[in-house]
Amino acid sequence: MTIKEIMKDAVDSKAVAGLNLLVIKDSKELIYEETGFANIENNKPYTRDTIARLYSMTKPITGAACMLLVERGMLDLNASLDRYLPFFKDVKVYNGDFSHTAKRNPLIREVMAMTAGFTYGDSLTEPGRRTDKLLLDAADKLGTSEEVSTMDIAKGLAEAGLIYDPGTKWAYSTAADVMGAVIEAVTGMRFGDFLKKEFFEPLEMNDTDFYVPENKRSRLADAYDVVNGEFSLYHTNNLDIKYEMDKRPAYEAGGAGLASTIDDYSHFASMLLQNGSYNGKQILKPSTVEFFTKPNLLSWQQEYMWANYPFWSGLTYANFMRRVVDPSLCGHLSFMDEYGWDGWLGCYFSNIPSKNATILLTMQRRDAGTCETTRRIRNVLADLL
Repeated sequence: MTIKEIMKDAVDSKAVAGLNLLVIKDSKELIYEETGFANIENNKPYTRDTIARLYSMTKPITGAACMLLVERGMLDLNASLDRYLPFFKDVKVYNGDFSHTAKRNPLIREVMAMTAGFTYGDSLTEPGRRTDKLLLDAADKLGTSEEVSTMDIAKGLAEAGLIYDPGTKWAYSTAADVMGAVIEAVTGMRFGDFLKKEFFEPLEMNDTDFYVPENKRSRLADAYDVVNGEFSLYHTNNLDIKYEMDKRPAYEAGGAGLASTIDDYSHFASMLLQNGSYNGKQILKPSTVEFFTKPNLLSWQQEYMWANYPFWSGLTYANFMRRVVDPSLCGHLSFMDEYGWDGWLGCYFSNIPSKNATILLTMQRRDAGTCETTRRIRNVLADLL
């Protein structure tokens, strides 16, 4: 099948309501395709300027913001988290019904590698239950005068505690949201203001933000689930991200909060692939990009990840991005040292330095991540690159 046929088949088989794909190679557009609907009920097509909720594809941008502070000497990767956020001092670790003070406080680099001990919430651990409650309670306050802030969420996560002692394991988590609060503490700016000044404006990411202004809201795609074989609108304030994105939130989530277009995100991706440069502007230093995009885990952390997260075989993770370390173990055709991430609703980003190529997809399907459609497209793309 061709890529266009795979995308059409994904829509026809109700794998996704609509999506688009952009492939850039050697700084030139190689492929652009779009199909399906941003809103089925009104026959609104999914187009190049469709705005999508990035969810976890926000994380690489948060990671880049951290690295900018590192290269400026404002953030120390080996510093204890409580140096910047004092309420993390003597954070608790929970083991079943028992707790103890962490053997040491998490380091900044462990937060960025997701080896600090945070969780995304679950029903099996005390920190997981507390994290779920924190985010659900915060979602209930959306649109009121009591909205919680980026710093409030970080404080709540400190109170929720850790699921393991820092550095001992790996778990996908709210760590990037904690780093949003760290950036606010270090810069004295709101997280979104810092991103706009240092990244969105110089990278000409004019449609990227933690909310969608009224004059652009008609371009925001709806999210869908499939119920009884039919598409169903899926309106939820998942992870305390307001679905409508109709006003600037108090909580600017470093792990999930941004909305963007495929072209906007391509500017960020291209900057990384071009050693931190974009249209003659040096956003990050080349040495910073090299460090940022070559993350590794310690051996026992890597073993724990592969043993407990089988879909991530062949990958390592740090700095809020994955990196391919063994293509033979991956679930689709991949290249050594390619890096990027995906999002809960299916947005997908990968840079492939060995091919000087970027692959981007956006879609809005519940629980998509790197879904079957993305893997099918990746497999066909392999030889084209």
